[in-house]
Formats: sequence, C-alpha cells, structure tokens
Amino acid sequence: MNPDEKSKIIQNLTYLKERLVELDPIIDRLIENDVFRFHHRAQIEQISKPTPHRQFNEFIKILTSSGNRDAYSTFIEALKTEGYTPIAQKLQKTAPKDFVVRSGSRLANRINSASTSAGRKTNYEPVVPVQVAIPDDAGAASLPVARSDGCTDCSSTVKAVLEAFGRNQEHVLENIERQRREDRQEMEKQRQKDKQEYQQQMLHLFGKCQAEKHDIIKQTETSLEKLQEEIDHVRKVNVEYSFLKEQYDYLREKQQGMREKDNERRERLLQLTKEKEEGKRENQKLETKIEHLETKLQMSEDTREDIENKQYESNKYIERLESEKDDLMKQLREKEQENKSLRDRVDDQYVQITDLLQKQRDHEERHEDPEFSQTREQQIRKLDMIYGMMQSISKEKTASVPPGKLEFRPKKMIIGTNLAKATLADRRKMRTDRFDS
Repeated sequence: MNPDEKSKIIQNLTYLKERLVELDPIIDRLIENDVFRFHHRAQIEQISKPTPHRQFNEFIKILTSSGNRDAYSTFIEALKTEGYTPIAQKLQKTAPKDFVVRSGSRLANRINSASTSAGRKTNYEPVVPVQVAIPDDAGAASLPVARSDGCTDCSSTVKAVLEAFGRNQEHVLENIERQRREDRQEMEKQRQKDKQEYQQQMLHLFGKCQAEKHDIIKQTETSLEKLQEEIDHVRKVNVEYSFLKEQYDYLREKQQGMREKDNERRERLLQLTKEKEEGKRENQKLETKIEHLETKLQMSEDTREDIENKQYESNKYIERLESEKDDLMKQLREKEQENKSLRDRVDDQYVQITDLLQKQRDHEERHEDPEFSQTREQQIRKLDMIYGMMQSISKEKTASVPPGKLEFRPKKMIIGTNLAKATLADRRKMRTDRFDS
C-alpha cells in the first residue's frame, strides 16, 4: 500500500470507525485475496484487553502495513461485497487520481487507458499539416498544372496527399498491430508468470492451509480431549458439589439449631447477667447499709460504753449523793429536833412576851408615863428586830431544805398598839399555823 492510500485511510479513519461495525467478514475477504493471513486474525482477536476500539486500531495498523499492492482495492471490493457501499464510495472519492479499481484483467485497464488517451488527443489536439514527400517516379503528371486563368489545378495534389495519407495510415496500423502483438506476447508472458506465481502461492497457501488445518485438527483433538477431561472433571465436581451441598445443608440445619440454642443460652445468660448485676447493685446497697449500720452500731457501742461509763459514774455519784443525803437527812433530823426545841422555846418566850406586853398595855392604860412608853417603844423595836432576824434565818433554812421536807411559814405577829386587838384564840391559831409542819 502506497503512502497516498495510507493517507486516505487515515483521513477517513473516524468515518470508518463509526460505521464499520463487523470486522470478521472484511477480514475473511482479505484472507481469501491473500492480503491478510490467519495469524493476523488471531493477532486482532488476542490483543491485550480486547475492546472494539483496540481491535479496529489493530486492523487498520495491519491493513496499512500490508506489503500487497492491491490491499487497498481489495479492501474496497470487500466493503462493497459486505454491504458497506457508502464507505467504499467515500474512500473512492478520496482516493488518488491515478487509482482505478481492479477489474477482471489488467489488459482491459491498459487498453481502456490507451483508447481514452487517444480519444482525448483526437478531440483536443490541433491538426498539424503533413508534408508529403512526392516520389521521383510521379513525373510531371504529379505536379500541379497552371491554368490559363491563373488558378492552379489542385486535384493532383489532393490525390497525392490522399495516397500519402493512406500509406501513412497503413504504416501506423501496422505499427499499432505490431505493438499489440508485442503487448499480447508480453502480457501472455506476464500472465504465465503471474499464473506460475499464483500457482506457487496457491500451493504454498494450500500447504500452509493443510499445515494449519492439521494444526487446527490437532488443536481441536487436543481441545476435545481437554474438553472431555473438563467434562469428566465437571461431573466429578458436580458429584462432589452434590455431596458437599448435602453436607452443607445438614451442617447449616445443625448450625441453625445450635445458633437457636446459643441464642437461648445467650438470652438466659443475659438474663442471669442482668439479675446478677441487679443482685450486685442490691448487694452493694445492702453492703452500704450494713456499713452504715455497722458505723451506727459502732457509734452506738461507743455511745453505750459512754452511757455505761456515765451511768456507772452516775450510779457512783448517786450512791455518794444517797450517802450524803442520808448524812444530810440525819443532820436535818437533828437540826429539826434542835429547831423544834428552839420553836418551843420561842413559843414559850412569845407567850411570855405577849403576856408582858399585855401587862404593859394594861399598865399604860392605867398610868400615863412617858418614860414607860418610851421604854416600851424601845422594847418593841428590839423585839421587832429580833423577829426580823428570826424570819430571815427561817427563810434561809427553808431555801436549803428540799421541797416537801420542811417548810417555814412566816409568823403573824401583832406588835405595838394593835396588840390589844389580838385575842387569845388568834394567838393559838397563829401558833398552830407556825408549827403544823
């Protein structure tokens, strides 16, 4: 393939890629016309990471690098045969000017080219006058004869020209026929040579095809053997698969049961764990309460010991107080005896003083003596002072004696000028009130 054809294919590469969908029929046609080989198909199909885009690029690469000079025309014929006529027309429009699609034989192309060139020269090239050489034997008859009227007779000249043109035409036809015979001989030789080359190529191709066929048969037999082995292996695998599937189903059912039991056990364990956690929390609460109670108990023990100690001390103190009380009661009884004797004495003296005062009153009524009255007033003040002292002593004793034991009541004494008003019954009552305790 020449550079112009390659450039035209490259120019229409996008157009081809968009519309050329199936490459297998085109590749088959190219293999039949000896443009491609079988390994080219394998090269296209076995490209790394096969995609339609990469396979198309590999196809174009092999086509443009083909050493066959008819690769381009064969490709166009294959496109037309497989129904890709618009693609072929597109390529023909962009093909080189001197390119002609291959017809039945090369001779027809060459003859058509020659006839076309000759026709073009006849129609468009100017006619050049031919100077015909007059032969020597023509004589005077062949020369133009002058007429009397001054015009030259041209009939003989025209006749001579026509005869010369006929001879030249015959010469040209002979040359053309000789050239045709030479061309036919050359074409026959070329055809025989091409035929021999074609036969050699066909023999080579046949031998190669036979070798490839033998290889294909051998590969097919090997593939069949491998396929049979694969089938046997698949059958064996199917048997093993069935056995393993049964075991799998059995184990799955068993695992399902174990999973259910495990779930139940896990639920029970979770429940027990929850109860255990609750028990732990309750235990912690109880331990806290126990610690609190132990603390309280310890405090109570300490308090009880303190109370016992205090109670012991209190008992000892009470015993001491009881002893002191007994002593005091004994002393009190003695003092009461003394007090009683003193009261008796005071009572006696009181009676005596009362009698004396009555006598003094009677004497004062009988005798108006200022000195006596003054003396009596002094005695009354002294007596009042003595009774005041007695009353204060009686109050002090009453405060020192426990309640309910001894009570001193104040005396109701009438001293001075009012003494006469007091009767004897009143004096007895006063005496009784003072000493009733």
